[in-house]
Amino acid sequence: MSTPGRQIHHQPDRILGIKDLNEVIGTLERSGFSEDGWNELGLKLHISQPKLNTVKANNPHDVKGRLRGCLDLWLQQSYDTYKYGLPTLELLAAAAEEMGLKAVASGINPQGSTQSQTKSPKEIQHIIEVYSPNYIKNLKGKFASFKTELLKRLSRHIKDGVIELIDIARFVGATTKVKGLATTASVDDLFDSIQDHFSYLNCEHIEIFVSDFLNDEDKDLKDKMKAYKRDLDNFEKTIKLKQLEKDLDNVRLTHSHSSCKVVIKLVGEWENETLAKLKDFLKHYFKEDSLFNLVCVTDGCLSVTFLVPLSFSQYLIDTATPQLKSMSRVGVLQLIINDVELLDGKDDINLDESLIEAVKLDKPFEVSLLLSLGADPYYEDDNGDKVLELAIQGGNEEIIELISIATDTQVMELESQKELSDEEDRKFENENENLEVEIQKLQDSNAVTTIIPLTHLPNMATARGETGVEINDHLGIEDLGEVISTLEKSEFSDHRWVELGLKLHISQKELDTVGANNPQDVKTCLRKCLAHWLRWNYDVDKYGKPSLEKLKAAVEEMGLRDVADKIAQVKKVKDFCQLITRFEALVDKIHGHLADQVKHQKLQAGKVVRVEFIEEKWKLSEGIPDEVSIDTLFNYIQDHYSFLNCSLIEAIVNKHVDKSSRLQEDMKVYVEEMNHFKHSQCLQDLQYAIENVENYNPSEGSDTSCKVVIKLIGKWDKMIINDLESFLRHYFEDEDVFNYLQITPGSVCISYLVPCSAIAHITTAVKSKSESMHRVGVFYFSINGDILLDEKDVNFNESLIEAVKLCEVYEVSLLLSLGADPCYEDSNGDKALELAKHTGNKEIMQAMATAMDSQVIKRKSQEDLSDEKVNKETTDENEKLKVVIQRLQDSNAELEKSLTASKREIEELQSQKKESEQNSEIDKLKESLAESKSTLAKSKDELLALQKENDKLKESLVETKSTLAKSKDESLALQKENDS
Repeated sequence: MSTPGRQIHHQPDRILGIKDLNEVIGTLERSGFSEDGWNELGLKLHISQPKLNTVKANNPHDVKGRLRGCLDLWLQQSYDTYKYGLPTLELLAAAAEEMGLKAVASGINPQGSTQSQTKSPKEIQHIIEVYSPNYIKNLKGKFASFKTELLKRLSRHIKDGVIELIDIARFVGATTKVKGLATTASVDDLFDSIQDHFSYLNCEHIEIFVSDFLNDEDKDLKDKMKAYKRDLDNFEKTIKLKQLEKDLDNVRLTHSHSSCKVVIKLVGEWENETLAKLKDFLKHYFKEDSLFNLVCVTDGCLSVTFLVPLSFSQYLIDTATPQLKSMSRVGVLQLIINDVELLDGKDDINLDESLIEAVKLDKPFEVSLLLSLGADPYYEDDNGDKVLELAIQGGNEEIIELISIATDTQVMELESQKELSDEEDRKFENENENLEVEIQKLQDSNAVTTIIPLTHLPNMATARGETGVEINDHLGIEDLGEVISTLEKSEFSDHRWVELGLKLHISQKELDTVGANNPQDVKTCLRKCLAHWLRWNYDVDKYGKPSLEKLKAAVEEMGLRDVADKIAQVKKVKDFCQLITRFEALVDKIHGHLADQVKHQKLQAGKVVRVEFIEEKWKLSEGIPDEVSIDTLFNYIQDHYSFLNCSLIEAIVNKHVDKSSRLQEDMKVYVEEMNHFKHSQCLQDLQYAIENVENYNPSEGSDTSCKVVIKLIGKWDKMIINDLESFLRHYFEDEDVFNYLQITPGSVCISYLVPCSAIAHITTAVKSKSESMHRVGVFYFSINGDILLDEKDVNFNESLIEAVKLCEVYEVSLLLSLGADPCYEDSNGDKALELAKHTGNKEIMQAMATAMDSQVIKRKSQEDLSDEKVNKETTDENEKLKVVIQRLQDSNAELEKSLTASKREIEELQSQKKESEQNSEIDKLKESLAESKSTLAKSKDELLALQKENDKLKESLVETKSTLAKSKDESLALQKENDS
């Protein structure tokens, strides 16, 4: 086992990284952990078994290597950190204790392994909560509550003479440099005077207050301060800026006369950095971070029409303008907001070319969306750029995984097509042989007959897959009229009522009785048959309750796919109408409840929307008097909600309706139904429903709304409604302002508030360090409207070379975490690694060595994943072959039955058909056979081409392994240099 490193068990809650690998191994060794238990330890640390199997395969007969590989994965966070938390010694001790190794757990965390087992889930829960949109709201609430209690306690101490107000004022004036505080009349006024110096994300001054001015009797408040600080520290270490982008997007950018705005725009790579990293940045450049109060973090042909509030039109224009190229890449042909045409591209978007560009630009959202729209993950452009190779070179794990999934899916589809083609070819050959025998018999006897086409034989129709529509509403006898009407609209033939009854699992005896009681009346027979079904007169426990989905499946089994598709379309329209009706009824109930509250003077109508959350998100209260009626209020807010966008209505209910009331439950049920509809219906379904609903007349808007038109390429019609909302949320940050009107067919910026007294200090710092800021990715900086930095071109690799030359340790560390390449060589032949050696700076050399190790491990992980993928594909292929063999055996049995039936039918028709008709049918059959063989040949060619592509990828993998070996040699050389 590795030589023990520095001891780290005195920091059980410190988050660990790959640089701590040797220390973690040393800790386990000192604690008496047996290396043979590496696999169980890995499972307790939530590493998946397939990954552990790869570690085992890569380290045959080497348990030390396996333990090291297992801990490698853990420290690289190759598991669900959101669910189980980031790596710490507490979690390691808890894992050992779960294995029954209490002595080992105690050795890992001497402060108490049992305690760690009970504390760890709480710490994990903190991490989980960070990623909840409500976490910031909870943090703000806790801080506001604590501040109120602190002010109350300080006021009481001042009144009792325990503390002098003047002492607090002088202390605050000295720490904040705010003048004139000595004359403050109360502690509340004092805090109001320094409100720009603290916030719920910046509580350093509050912490000092608690430490210096509260006594032993205030232990409860001191404990609350410590608990809040732990929550805040955990939040800062785990929350990423891109998460703040979503959670802080509703913070209003207002400030007092004593504060000003500071805007720092950072390149996109910053979005994955933590808030703690950003605070390190501020502390490095401005010597302190307590000046800065975080306000917000923002992101710098099918025709869909919406209604949005007029007050949001300019916001939408400003938000969309810098992102038009990205929108165009994912298929937006035209964008019109309030008659302002922002984008009007031609209908010539190439999704494959867009995918190449998105991978080059490292845009996972675009890559994911383009792949779902049908872009080819194997595409190669005119310059020889290949999607797969670009993704591997880019190193974005999310993109690599997305493309890997897409390629796996495509391979499976091609293999499935090949299997079906081979099976179909064999069927045609066997059938042709049998038919040739029959034909010869007919010719010998000069018989006249008609050959039945194969597609008309039972179970011989080409498989086309399911419609993808889930219809699960249970039906009863009261739905008889609707079911009959649905079958009529779907053009179902009444004469096939017996076959339908059997498919619906009605017994033959019951059907015989229905036929005997209604001779010559197929309509009544169908009605009685359906009545039996809707009264559940069959084995319901075995076959399930009646539903339109069951009806659709039954007619589909009868070979009536067109009828089944029409039944599904009828259900879509029905669901659409029901959703609208339920929403209108729900709004009426809410309207009535609020009106009743106003009538009994329990609520003022004008205050319904005067709630902090609602005011911040929808900005509705301006211009609404308190005495306004509920009717007028609902007319005023009508542009802000619809049956597919009920966030405002939900917010009003949550605020003004009792939590235990039936109305609250109705609201929750509707939201669930609406979300199910959005996740189950594609845009094409929504378009069909809108076109086929009678009397659907959506509002044409009002004086306070405007129209937004977005034109998308045709492939968008297969995307679900929720995909469109994700699109709106990504590009406009808030999809709640969009209300559906109609669908027709056809083609990191961070803002802060800082005290004015800090302007000179900040300005001086920026002017003296702007070059350094620019190197680490700051391309824009303004303070109070004064632009101090505005340069957009940032190359992190060149910046790394410059930072190493200047011996800037912080810059080197930050740039490496931002993705700069430690192996980079510039046009002058300067290499980052060699320059690091020449500087002799141990911190820089250590940072570079760690980065190199991470790069090597990452490449090795990619290689392991590739090997794992090959093994999985081989296993899957064997399983598929078993399924195909079974399918062929079943098909042969069915074919024999079909041929027997065909022979009987041929004999009956011998005396009725002419020889010319027979020959015509034979010719058609031969043509069909020729077409099938041609299709088979094409499928085989496609599979052969795909296999060649995979061979090229394997060659690329060999080259990557060679590069990996070179990187390992350089890393070892650098490590030896560092050790010496």
